[in-house]
Parts: sequence; structure tokens; C-alpha cells
Amino acid sequence: MPKPAKKRGVRIPWVIDSHGERYDRSEIDRQPAPRYVAPLKCGGCGTRVSARPGNAEDPDSRTSHYFRIDPYSAACRYDLDQRGKQLVDQAPGTVVRKAGQLRLI
Repeated sequence: MPKPAKKRGVRIPWVIDSHGERYDRSEIDRQPAPRYVAPLKCGGCGTRVSARPGNAEDPDSRTSHYFRIDPYSAACRYDLDQRGKQLVDQAPGTVVRKAGQLRLI
């Protein structure tokens, strides 16, 4: 059975843990365990996120990443749909949306 297609989007580059410390994606794979303390929040807007480690033994696996649990807030710079709409609105003729994808002209 083939694997499902990977979802594309902007990955959350860093999070804030319950102690207010910032961590990037490299922290997910830290051995013996990550230093962050749940719950985690998106570094861009503060919505709840969680971590998903990658699988180095499976080359088709996803890389380690943070994923959102709740919807992004309206101003989050990591919300690709919202940010894309802002770019299209701010730069008409330079950035356009075709077939659901953003295109730089």
C-alpha cells in the first residue's frame, strides 16, 4: 500500500515551552530526551503545538517537526494560507495564486 502524500506548508521553526524557553526543531531529536517542557506554543503566535520526531531508518519518513494542535491565530507568520493571502493582497501582480499555489511573477 503506498504511503499517503506528504502535506506541504511552512514548518514551525521554533517553539516556546512552559518555562518560556525557545527551542528550534533540532531539540526534538536531542538525546537522551528533549529539554523542553510541555505544553509547547508556536513561536509565531502562541497557539498550542506538539512535536513529532522523524524516522531516520525510513528515508520516506517525515523529518522531525512541530505541528499545530489548534488553529493559528490571525497574525501568525507561519500560517501559510493567511500569509499567502496577505502577500497576494499587498503585491498584486507580483504574487498570484494559481491552482491553489502561490506564484512569484
